[in-house]
This record gives sequence, C-alpha cells and structure tokens, in this order.
Amino acid sequence: MNKVYLLIICLLLTSFTGCIEDPDLELVEDTDNTEEEKSENEEKTEERPTDHWTFYRDFVECDPNNDSIVVYGEFVDCLNMDLANDGESIVAASSEFANEVFSMADLDVDGNLTSSEFDYIKNYPHFECELVPYGQCSGEDLSGQDLSELNLTEIDLSYADLSGANLSGANFHWADFTDANLAGANLTGTTLYGVNLNGAFLYYADLTGANLGHADLVGANLTGANLTDAYLMWTDFTDAIVTDTVFTDTYWYYSIWTDGETYDENPTITEEEPVEGCELVPYGHCSGEDLSGQDLTGMELSGIDLSYANLTGTTLYGANLTGANLYQADLTDAYLPFANLIDADLSNADLTGAYLGYTNLTGANLYDANLTGATLWYADLTNADFSNADLTGATLYDANLTGAILYDANLTGADLEFADLTGADLRYADLTGGVDLGHADLTGADLTGADLSYADLTAAILESADFTGAIVTDAEFIDTYWYQTIWTDGVAYDENQA
Repeated sequence: MNKVYLLIICLLLTSFTGCIEDPDLELVEDTDNTEEEKSENEEKTEERPTDHWTFYRDFVECDPNNDSIVVYGEFVDCLNMDLANDGESIVAASSEFANEVFSMADLDVDGNLTSSEFDYIKNYPHFECELVPYGQCSGEDLSGQDLSELNLTEIDLSYADLSGANLSGANFHWADFTDANLAGANLTGTTLYGVNLNGAFLYYADLTGANLGHADLVGANLTGANLTDAYLMWTDFTDAIVTDTVFTDTYWYYSIWTDGETYDENPTITEEEPVEGCELVPYGHCSGEDLSGQDLTGMELSGIDLSYANLTGTTLYGANLTGANLYQADLTDAYLPFANLIDADLSNADLTGAYLGYTNLTGANLYDANLTGATLWYADLTNADFSNADLTGATLYDANLTGAILYDANLTGADLEFADLTGADLRYADLTGGVDLGHADLTGADLTGADLSYADLTAAILESADFTGAIVTDAEFIDTYWYQTIWTDGVAYDENQA
C-alpha cells in the first residue's frame, strides 16, 4: 500500500485513535473560565472588613423581587454591594463572616430575613452593651437585672430580654424597646416618654405611674399589664393586645386606641353618671355639690356654677371650664392639666397641691386663692389676677404671666425660673424664701415695695422693671440685663446696680 493511502486512512481514524502525534504541538487549555474563577476567588475573601466599616442598607435595597423577605443569597449580594461601596473586599457566600451576620439577624432561624429582623443588623457591628445614655444593648439578655433609677436616655434595647427586670424610676426618654421582652418587668414610675415599644412583650408588666407620653405601643402585647395612674398623652396603642390590662385612673390626651381612633379619655370605661341633682353640662347648676374624686376628663363645662363645690382629688384633665364659677370651691389635689379655665372665677378657692400644668387660666380671677404647693408649669396665666393669693412653694416654671396681677401675693419659695412676667404687677409681693427667678423675663414688671430677700434672679431680664422701695437683701442679680431699670432708689439705670 503506498504512502498516500496510508495517510488518508490515518486521517480518518484520527478523531478516534489520536494516532497523529506531533511532538512539536503543545496542549492548549481553555484558560478563560479558569482565570475568571481565579479572579472571583481572589476578590471574594475570607477576610473581615476593617474596624471603621458599618453595614447600612435599607430593606428594600436587599429585596430585589419585593416579596418582603430577604433570602441568604440576596443578603450576600446586598452585603457585597455595601462592602464594595465602602472600599472593602467582597465576600463569598460561604464566608464565615457573611453567615455570622445573617444568623445574628435571623431570629426565628427560618433562613429568611423579615423587615424587622433586617433592621437588627443595621449599623453592624454591634457594640458592647453599656447601660448608659445612648448605649447599644440591642438583643442583650438583661432578664432579672436591677436597672432602677438609671438614666438610660435613648438607649437601644430592641430585641433585648428584660423579663422580670426592675426598671422602676428609670429614665428611658426616646429609648428603643422594639420587640423587647418585658414580661413581668417592674416599670413603676418609669419615664418612657417617646419610647418605641413596637411589638414589645409586656405580659403582666407593672407600669403603675409610668410616663408613656408619645410612646409607640403599636402591636405590643400588654396582656395583664398594670397601667394604673399611667400618663398617656399622644400614646399609640394601635393593634396592641390589651386583654385584662388595667387602665385605672390613667390620664389620656390625644392617644390612639387599639381601634385606631383618638381619645382624650379612657376608652375602656363608660362615662361617669352625673351626680344626682346636678347636671354636668355647660351653664349647669352644681353649687355646693360633692364631686370629689370623680373623673370629669374632657367634659364641656363652660359657664357651669361650681361655687363652694367639693372637687378634692377630682380629675378635670382637658375639661373646658371657660367662664365657670368656682368661687370658694375646694380643688385640693385636683388634676387639671390642659384644662381651659379662661375667665373662670377661682377667687377664694382652695387649690392646695393642685396640678395645673399646661392649663389655660388667661384672665382668670384667683384673688385670695390658696395655691400652696400647686404646679402651674407651662401654664398660660396671661392677665390672671392673683392678688393676695398664696402661692407658697408653687411651681410656675416657664409659665406665661404676662400682665398678671400678683399684688401683695405670697410667693415664698416659689419656682418662677424662665417665667414670662412681662408687665406683671408684683407690687408688695412676698418673693422671699429663695424664690427662683433665674432667666425670668421681668420686662416692664412693677416690683415696687416687693420683698426679694434671698431671691435668685440670675440671668433675668430687667428691662424697664421697677424696683422702687423693694427689699433686695442678699438677692442674686448675676448676669441680669438692665436697660432703663428703676432701682430701689427710684433712679433708672442701664447697668447692674446690685
């Protein structure tokens, strides 16, 4: 057989036998995929991010298919997006670090992250829990611990276990208790103003006397909880569970109940029955009636006659008593925050220990009234008449007393810090006993003959104020503002003469 035929036969059999072997030919590998895999492995490391890196992505960014769940693969993609954005090395799906972060958030261990679980890993890494204001204690086990009386303003206790803990008297202004376990916790007298208790578990917790103003209790479980005497102003109970919850003597103002409706009074009880022989209506006649201890929250009582009435310990939260006659009425320890008492007659009335914070008493007549130990902070007392009234130890912090008449009034030991006394008549008033007038505005006020012995007027505004004949023994006038201020000698000065 000649060489030509042999070559043809060999070529035909080459694909099956590989009979042609050329020592000069080299095997060429398909390196495209190999290089890609190598590059990917180099980029996806097992290294952890640097210390300054934090994870912060919104849930929607990590939920590309909008199914309200982030699965592990989606999370890793989102994690790498954040890492790359911060100049960090990305990680592989099998990375111990990626698994650690995901597992930390997957509270129900179902392999998926819900929106609330996802929020738990925002601002990763988590810091060591310190029980201090603004501390980071999310997810911590603090069950049974004593945190009473601590100042923990804005602390993050989301997902924390505080079951059986003692939090009584502590300050938690604007703290985060999202999904926290507070079962059986002692929260008596605790300040929970503005806190986030969304989804929190408060099973049989004791919140007696707690301040829950502006608190978010949406979806919280309050089964069996005790909220006796709690302060509920702008509090949100939407979709909360309130089975067997106690709301005795709670104070309500613009709070959202479980039905989504807003209430200014306790929606869990029926309205008080009117007292026999007295109609609790506008311009009603209830002179001399015994209404002590009753809850008249939010009632419309404008023009009503309550002269000589017994209102000891009565709750009149947010009630409208415009023009009401309360002459010589007994309002000892009465509770009247946000009440409207414009032009009301309270002359000779007894308001010892009464709470009148944020109350509107514009133009009211309180001549010879007894307000010993009363609380009137942030109250509007514009043009009110307190002539000869006893305000010993009263709290008038930041109250508006513009144009008020305090002639011969007894203000011994009263707190008038930051009060606005512009144009007020304080002639012959007793302002002894360490009265606090720090930062008060006394522009144009008349203090003729007033006794200011040992009073503190630090940083007060004294423009055009009149101190003619006033007693200022050991009074403090540090950093006061003077302009045409008439001093005790009857002469006007622009500089501090004290």
